[in-house]
Amino acid sequence: MLLSEPTENYKSGYIKLFRSFKNHWIWEKGRKRTKTEAFLDLLLMASHSGSKEPIGFDLIHINKGQILTSQDKLCKSWLWDRGAVRSFLKMLEKDGILSQQATSKYTVITICNYASYQDLQPSKKQNQANRTPTTQQQDNTYNNVKVIKEGKIKELLAQSADFLDKYGKSMIDNFMNYWTESDGKGKMRFEGEKYFEVGKRLATWYRNENKKVKNSITSSDTKKVVI
Repeated sequence: MLLSEPTENYKSGYIKLFRSFKNHWIWEKGRKRTKTEAFLDLLLMASHSGSKEPIGFDLIHINKGQILTSQDKLCKSWLWDRGAVRSFLKMLEKDGILSQQATSKYTVITICNYASYQDLQPSKKQNQANRTPTTQQQDNTYNNVKVIKEGKIKELLAQSADFLDKYGKSMIDNFMNYWTESDGKGKMRFEGEKYFEVGKRLATWYRNENKKVKNSITSSDTKKVVI
């Protein structure tokens, strides 16, 4: 569940959870679901791009963040009785987590603020009134990067942003701009590396930058002595 303050979610970090997770053995099938698992199941069922679904002779348009289902389906999926499903959905609706529109044939559930579960950063509207230095730096870094492959750049940026306090915005900007440069064929520089661990790469970048500074100072001192 999202915190009431959007920026707090991104400061504490996040993980990616693919829908194929439900096909793994760890998602035990044939077992009654907890409330947490049921809520996670709703997030995994939500449409990530929008679609059209046939119900009988009706074609239902489902927007991003919506679920076309029924209470009967949820009962079977979670091994709950109808009253428990109804109460749980009403509880989530009361808390502003979702909204629902029910008909005699189906129920459309809308996950509120669905983009907040998917996007790397809060939207400008969410973040405008309450912005911290760290999230501002993340925004600036993201805006300075030429988006060639958005998903991979977001992933690299998310990992790099964890080191903003340690290395500073300027170095992270230079690091991102260098490694996301395209070769003209759509392939970014970091994609050509067999191994790419962001923490170690940043540490190496930092050492190299310090060497350049030291060499520059030494060269400047030498010139002064010669004069």
